[in-house]
Amino acid sequence: MNQSVYVFDVDGVLNNMDSHMPDGRTIAHMVTLLEQGMVIAINTGRSYEWIEENIIQDIRRTLQSPDPLNNLFIATEMGGIGIEFVNGVERKVHSAFSMLPDQIAKAREIFERHPDFVKRMRWYDGKESMATVSKGLDIDMDTFKADQRELTAILQDAFAGQHVQVANSTDAVDIHAPEAGKWAGAQLVYDWLNRTSNIKHDHFVCFGDSIVDYEMARYFAQQDENTIFVFTGPAFNGATEDSNIKFIKTEQPYNKGTYQYLEASSRIS
Repeated sequence: MNQSVYVFDVDGVLNNMDSHMPDGRTIAHMVTLLEQGMVIAINTGRSYEWIEENIIQDIRRTLQSPDPLNNLFIATEMGGIGIEFVNGVERKVHSAFSMLPDQIAKAREIFERHPDFVKRMRWYDGKESMATVSKGLDIDMDTFKADQRELTAILQDAFAGQHVQVANSTDAVDIHAPEAGKWAGAQLVYDWLNRTSNIKHDHFVCFGDSIVDYEMARYFAQQDENTIFVFTGPAFNGATEDSNIKFIKTEQPYNKGTYQYLEASSRIS
């Protein structure tokens, strides 16, 4: 028996880009796939606290029984934490891609030592294996970018020579283990599949809106798996397409593109 594996990023894939909340239509499709015996994985930099509150609770409420949750895996915080479900009960494990607690505490202490940063930026409380400082809601982007550059330089200096990476995204500063990322999350997904199932998976379908997300498709392709990358972003710039990966650009952007692909796939099957 073959099974398909669907791997989703969150922001720009499951989330509406205006509300930053999940598209309920796509969550309903995910439930249908789980009930059909397909495997679903989420690979995100967000915390499990957020995923559980905004996605897992809706999946639990919609499922007819908790059994299909056995086919669900969550890689959060850039692969720092993996969550699987056994008889409907979640099991959360810190991976080798997790920062140490004292490193996270050090990053927070450095951030809170600067009152101007605290006024204009926000420490993300829900993360356990990495740290994120994001832009304040009412702060303009130019002000944030200046703060981002300054905080990044301070953190890089403080963690020089340690096994810690400080990286910038559009609206945040992330502090994490150097190996963490979408590649690490994909590895957690694949290790979980090999550990819990002896079923042959006929293909992996990865959804992402950025070049960073393409890394998870590349990971599965390098394991000699038939891999599809469904790109929901506006432009795929800065990376070369892999001949081992079927690349699909959705007509609609972001969450609308994810829904469009799943809806079309359900009609074909």
